[in-house]
Amino acid sequence: MVIDNTSSRTIAAHQRVGFAHRVVGIERKPDELLKEHRKQPDGLFFEVLVALAYAEEGWDVTFIEEGQDKTPDMRIVRGDQEFFVECKRMVRTTDNSEKERNQFLRLWDAGRHVLLEKRQWVWFKGTFHVDPAELPDNFLLDLWLSSLPIGLGERVPMDNEQATIKARLIDQAGVRRHMREFRGKANSPMLTQVIGGDWAPEDASVTLLPMIKRGHVNGCEVSELGMYVEEVAFACGFRRNFDSKISIHVTPASERLWPLTASCNWHGPPESCADAIGGTRPDTALPATVPNVR
Repeated sequence: MVIDNTSSRTIAAHQRVGFAHRVVGIERKPDELLKEHRKQPDGLFFEVLVALAYAEEGWDVTFIEEGQDKTPDMRIVRGDQEFFVECKRMVRTTDNSEKERNQFLRLWDAGRHVLLEKRQWVWFKGTFHVDPAELPDNFLLDLWLSSLPIGLGERVPMDNEQATIKARLIDQAGVRRHMREFRGKANSPMLTQVIGGDWAPEDASVTLLPMIKRGHVNGCEVSELGMYVEEVAFACGFRRNFDSKISIHVTPASERLWPLTASCNWHGPPESCADAIGGTRPDTALPATVPNVR
């Protein structure tokens, strides 16, 4: 069985949550998710899903606490059968993908204040033809100073040997219409897709700058897991790809054709609430949308 993204793992875990009583130690996992696994939750999600899958098949599962020595992840028992399970999964990003992401964020951070000053709802789609490490800090800053605000339709503010960058206005009415009916998770791919539309497909590499009003689900024991977005006051975003020689050389073909480096990088001023979201965090253990009951 191949589970291709965090959202799918979340849904699968919810479908099996009724078997959690057969998993000893599962109550520790929410705390681990919000602490040591906060920025990289995929591995923990996978372990929980594996444990619940065994429990669904009639196994009694016990998570083994980590110690100084290397230990398996869990012990499973059914009748007179006993096994120890070590969970392994494929890594979704290469070292070069992380370097490209960090270099893009260097360019993004240097110019994001312009996006906030212009306050225009714009979504960018860019392909970098050179290693982003070669580009100066003011690369995106200068582009935004010269091209914003933009008009209706798809625009191409840059198309040269360094990068091809397109831009178009975000459907503000569509975003507000969705938010009237649903509350989205602040760190979910769903919210990114609502804002970016077909320029922000699932599993794309996306950076989002939102200003949001947060709400909480009453009765949720872990407050961060019950955090939802009630209103989007402003947003802009950037979907990025890389096709430089070094990127094509070191990146697996499957990742070039179907990007698996999904990240939702939340950046913004303190009043945007983005600083409270805590950086790159895929979906946590609640559904991406719930009906917006006011």
